[in-house]
Amino acid sequence: MEQLNKEIEALSPEEIQKTLHELRVHQVGLEMQNLELQRVQKELDASRERYFELYDLAPVGYCTISEDGLILETNLTAAILLGVTRNALVRQPLNRFILIEDQEVFCLHRKQLLQIAGLQGCELRMVKNDGTVFWACMEAAVAQTEGRTLLYRIMIFDISERKRTEMELVNANEQFRSLMHNSHGIIYTISPDGVVSYVSPSYIRLLGRDPSAILGMDFRSFIFPDDIAACEAFQREILRTGVVQKGLEYRVFHADGSIRWHLSNFTPCLNDKQEIVSFVGSAMDITEQKRYQVELDAARKTAEESEKVKSEFLALVSHEIRTPLNALVGFSALARKTSDPDILSQYLDIIDHSSHSLMDLVNDILDLSKIEAGQLSLETIPFNLADTVDLIAWQYASLAAQKHLELRVTKNIPQPLWICGDPTRIRQILANLITNAIKFTESGNVTLNVTTTSSILDTCSLTVRLEVRDTGIGIASDKLNVLFQPFRQVDTSISRKFGGTGLGLAIVQSLVKVMNGRIEIASDEGQGSCFVVELPFAECVQPVYKKIPTPIVAPLHILVVEDNAFNRRFLVDTL
Repeated sequence: MEQLNKEIEALSPEEIQKTLHELRVHQVGLEMQNLELQRVQKELDASRERYFELYDLAPVGYCTISEDGLILETNLTAAILLGVTRNALVRQPLNRFILIEDQEVFCLHRKQLLQIAGLQGCELRMVKNDGTVFWACMEAAVAQTEGRTLLYRIMIFDISERKRTEMELVNANEQFRSLMHNSHGIIYTISPDGVVSYVSPSYIRLLGRDPSAILGMDFRSFIFPDDIAACEAFQREILRTGVVQKGLEYRVFHADGSIRWHLSNFTPCLNDKQEIVSFVGSAMDITEQKRYQVELDAARKTAEESEKVKSEFLALVSHEIRTPLNALVGFSALARKTSDPDILSQYLDIIDHSSHSLMDLVNDILDLSKIEAGQLSLETIPFNLADTVDLIAWQYASLAAQKHLELRVTKNIPQPLWICGDPTRIRQILANLITNAIKFTESGNVTLNVTTTSSILDTCSLTVRLEVRDTGIGIASDKLNVLFQPFRQVDTSISRKFGGTGLGLAIVQSLVKVMNGRIEIASDEGQGSCFVVELPFAECVQPVYKKIPTPIVAPLHILVVEDNAFNRRFLVDTL
């Protein structure tokens, strides 16, 4: 200090003045520097404050983890995520907040950080302090202190919402795949130019082909050719209107070569400019419905035809009934007025013939009704085949003679031949065939040929062949299919000329079927017809009948119970 004072005393006033000036300038400079330092310090404090605000209030959690897994530093967001205060979080092991099942994921993540430089991430489940589990994305990097101590800088993101959305998306995709696999129909997409861009897996189930086989192909390649035009028109209508179109029916080819019917609906897909960029279609297999519809239409048509045929039949039968009824009524009235025995006898013959005709008609209708109702019963009794045939020939010989026809009968059968069966139905079959043959033959002859054939396997079984041939008008080949149908006439004009209801052959065929036989016909129009019936029978021995003397019957008192007065009179007079 003394030295400084001596130096000051040695200075001149001018030098002292100069020195003081320099000191003042230096003082001002220091003051300015001080002010700048204060300003910088304030900015630094503000920056540090902003940094800590950003650090603490960042949307993600930040943690610094020691090498042994302890939390050394954390921001407020991480504390909030884990449900604890920041002070309570420090010095806690991070594993405490990781779900036990996912701690192995965290360990692998730390190993990867040491092996691979840079930021690494993983997804795992973490547990809050209250036990709530949430999904977190953890991204971390390795840092070293000056003492080369390893530190882990970790960012924690809550991705629970994203995970929930992903799970919903996975479930939706799974539901979509399940829907596509198990759909009853086919879902597909087609570009406006007709190229297939997607087909659901159900395609292989419904059409037998792998969906990938048709991707990129034109839809026309698997459409039935006759239906391509309709499909193209359907597509053009969607392009024109831009609205959903429904109800397109078309045929497609199955892998096995069969043809299936499909029903499709089309929905257009639009871009931002409202332009159609593709079509989404859904196709259902309606082959069975179409087949059912065809069968239903056929059944309806058959029913309508049957109704028409029955109406025609009723008109015909009414005519056939009225004819003998008119004769009965008319000649009954005339018989009351005549006293000439010869004329009365003629009237009675006409009445008798008309009565039998009417009875035959009623019996035919009743027989057919029984057959159709399955109520026809067959007898099984022994009878002589030759005698049965001779009886039929005798009954119809006079009918043939009235038309100047020859009724020829040939029998190539063993004598005597006894068989077990229903002789009444045999006679009914032969009666219908011979009656028809005589009715439709104007000249020539009617031939009945009877033969038998023994069974090779069973010597007691044989087949009886009945062949009725005529030289009549014959039947056109295109009419043979309706010949045995009930209520049908081959030609109604012929029926009007020759009479009859057309039930005879229907009854014959039904009887032959019930008796396990078969019937065939060969005919040429204008050349005549030949009906062949083959029936199986069992051969039997001739039954032995004992003669029983007829006892003398004393006069009897008989009670007749009948609600119809005419029938009562008939029974009384007959008895």
